[in-house]
Amino acid sequence: MEPIELKEPLNESRQCSEEDVQQVFVKKSEKQKSAESGGKIIWRGANAMMSLFFVMASGVQFNDPDPFLWVPLYGTAGILTATITIRPNLSENKIWRCAYWIHAIYCVGMFVYVLIALVAVATNPQADGSLNPLTYEEGREMAGIMITAIWLFICKQSPTISSSTEQKSTKKRSMLVASVLLLSLFPLMLWALCYSDVMSSSYISLCSDFYFDEFSF
Repeated sequence: MEPIELKEPLNESRQCSEEDVQQVFVKKSEKQKSAESGGKIIWRGANAMMSLFFVMASGVQFNDPDPFLWVPLYGTAGILTATITIRPNLSENKIWRCAYWIHAIYCVGMFVYVLIALVAVATNPQADGSLNPLTYEEGREMAGIMITAIWLFICKQSPTISSSTEQKSTKKRSMLVASVLLLSLFPLMLWALCYSDVMSSSYISLCSDFYFDEFSF
């Protein structure tokens, strides 16, 4: 019996399989590019909202007796987040990182300063004895410092986070994006709730510093 030659069909099947693999890779790359572009849009939007919050927070500091302490803290944060809104990869720049570290050191100093003031006020015999730090002005100021420091740290780590998420599944990436978006919405939502009847009537002492004529973050 003569041997059957199957060279041409095998070659054709190999060519077809290679084309299928290439098409799969093209589809994956297209999906990855669309996901990356969507992630950048959300990241820019989140930084835009935080920039708005920092600008509003720094603007109302002129009603306080010490605006020279708080305006640089929120103003610098607003500038740094605004630059990320315009160019998301700018956090890798040396000048941006230098400004970040200077601001981070300033935040640490302000946190220690406010913490000492909070302890002094809370231990004062004339204080109401509340264990909730947010009932004191100094406690709310600490919350503002923490929000600022945490968000700018996320901005600094954004290139590392984005490169690591490329290796993760779509669900984990979506959860991370949703978490960042909710975190950026939280300060503005809290500010808006304090102007509503729900928060202003139930937590008057907590919201007293959120009004433009008395805001003291």
